[in-house]
Amino acid sequence: MNELRRARPAAVAGKFYPKEPEELREAVKASLCPASGGPRPKVIIVPHAGYQFSGATAGGVYSELIPYRDDIGRVIILATAHRTPECGLIAPETDIFATPLGMIAVDVFAVNALAAAGLCSKSAEAHAQEHSIEVQLPFIQMVIGHCKIVPFVVGPCEPECIVQALETLDASRDDTLVVVSSDLSHFLSYDQSRVIDRETAELIEKLDQDKITTERMCGAFGVRGVIKYAKRHGYSAKTLEICNSGDRSGSTDQVVGYGGFAFYS
Repeated sequence: MNELRRARPAAVAGKFYPKEPEELREAVKASLCPASGGPRPKVIIVPHAGYQFSGATAGGVYSELIPYRDDIGRVIILATAHRTPECGLIAPETDIFATPLGMIAVDVFAVNALAAAGLCSKSAEAHAQEHSIEVQLPFIQMVIGHCKIVPFVVGPCEPECIVQALETLDASRDDTLVVVSSDLSHFLSYDQSRVIDRETAELIEKLDQDKITTERMCGAFGVRGVIKYAKRHGYSAKTLEICNSGDRSGSTDQVVGYGGFAFYS
C-alpha cells in the first residue's frame, strides 16, 4: 500500500491550530519558555483545546522536555475519545499521522503487540476527526523531533486496563514519554472552574485516581490509569500550570479549564 494512503491526514489544521507550516511553527515557538531545570518528566498531562486557548499551557509543559529531547525516541499518547462510543484503548489503522509540519510515524510494532495481547482495538473512524491526539503532534514534532508515536484514543475503561497496556509497552523505558491529552472542567463559571480545577490538581498530586471523574477531566479514564501506573512505579506528580479559557478570551460565563502536570520517577 502506498505510504500516503496509510497516513491519517490532519483534520483540524486551520481550526484548532494554524494550517500554514510557518505560522504553526511560530505559534508553537511562542508558547515555549525556558525549562525549569528540573528532572525529566516520565508522564505529562497536557490540554488539547485550540492553541489560542490552551497553547500556552501546553507549551509550558512541553518546554520541560527540551533539555531531554535527544533522550526520547517514543511517545505513547493517551487521548480523550470525543467521537466514538467504543471502550478502552483504540489505536489507528494507519501507520503515519500528518500535520502541516510533516509526517510522524506510528510505532506499528508496539500497536500490534498491544492488539495481539487483547489490550487495544483498532479503528480508523475513531481517529479520523479526533483532535485530542492531533493538537499534540506539532509540539512533539518541534520539541522532540525525530520519534515515533504510539497513539490511542481512550474510551471508558478501568484504570487497570491502562496500567496493563503501559506495562506491556514497557512505558518506563528511558526512551519513552507518556502524554495524556485532557482538558479540565467544562462549562462552569470562571470562579467555579478555578475551585474545581485546583481540587483536581490536588488529587493528581496526591495520586488519588478514584476521585478523578469525567466531570473533572474529559480525559479521566487515561488520567486515572496513569495515576495508578505512577503509584506502582513510585512516581511523584507536580502541577505546572492551571488556567481556563476565561483567562485567554475574557469570557467568564462558561469556561473550560486547562492544566499542565508532570510525573517524575
